[in-house]
Amino acid sequence: MKLRLIVTAAFALLLSLPLAAAAAEGNNFYVGAGIGYSALDGVSYKPDGGTRVDVDPDHGAAAAVAFGYRTVTASGPIRAVRFELQHAASANGVKSLSSPGVSGGREVPADGDIITHALMVNMLFEAPRIGVLTPLLGVGAGWSYYRFDGVDANGFTQVDDADYAPAAQVLLGLGADLGGGVHLEFFYRARRQQDVRLKDDNDRFVDVETGTAHALTGGVGIRF
Repeated sequence: MKLRLIVTAAFALLLSLPLAAAAAEGNNFYVGAGIGYSALDGVSYKPDGGTRVDVDPDHGAAAAVAFGYRTVTASGPIRAVRFELQHAASANGVKSLSSPGVSGGREVPADGDIITHALMVNMLFEAPRIGVLTPLLGVGAGWSYYRFDGVDANGFTQVDDADYAPAAQVLLGLGADLGGGVHLEFFYRARRQQDVRLKDDNDRFVDVETGTAHALTGGVGIRF
């Protein structure tokens, strides 16, 4: 259900972007939204006094919206620089849990989701166009919300809690200019955040290694 809500909200944002004529090439503000695929790796947790539990997340959904300012450079290998505020979200189900001390290392089918939200300040660099295509490279830093939403399996104690932590990311993108200030953009995003400390249903603290959040998204942007 949570996966569908995130995708539906992002899709509604895409449809609501005004397809009106935008400013010509130059310094301008922009808005954008995209939806796509999410994957998590390197996720595990360790309850106080317990053994490490490895988490195997399923494929998930990702969404992002951004508002920013783009300034065109005079010349050189960087065509334009962007500064933006981005909200990115993802939702991934949990396939299994495994732990030498609980399941003897055997993977046990699990329930629950891992939900993330990140508010990031990004700086992106546009390379010179290749036809209508524009390569992009960016970095960002900000704050992330990380939730274990009812993560549970037979023999394991449920974790249903959330925390906030600093985060950083890199972005690789490719834009396609459609004219009139409208452009398509496709991004790969890799985000790391500081590990968090949650509580399980036995009120024990749980140290969570959050791993890396990967996202592949495609969407529409409007310059104005």
